[in-house]
Amino acid sequence: DAVPALDVNIAPNPVANEIRIDAPAGDAIETVQIFDMSGRLVRSFGGLNTEFVRIDRDDLDAGVYLIQIMSGEKVAREKLLFK
Repeated sequence: DAVPALDVNIAPNPVANEIRIDAPAGDAIETVQIFDMSGRLVRSFGGLNTEFVRIDRDDLDAGVYLIQIMSGEKVAREKLLFK
């Protein structure tokens, strides 16, 4: 079975300093994970339970990353470009 898609807005992309994630349908964002392109988990935020999340870039290097956002059974995956 296909995993239901989570509707989220991620901005800005490309990212300078921080990412803002918004779930416009009112889904509660529970977990946010950021992976590098080799599939290594570089950031993980759990137990959020909110419709809006702000994440600081901190020390992540410039490059392309994959962000995964989860709400219950729903999942959103997008590429992020860090400037």
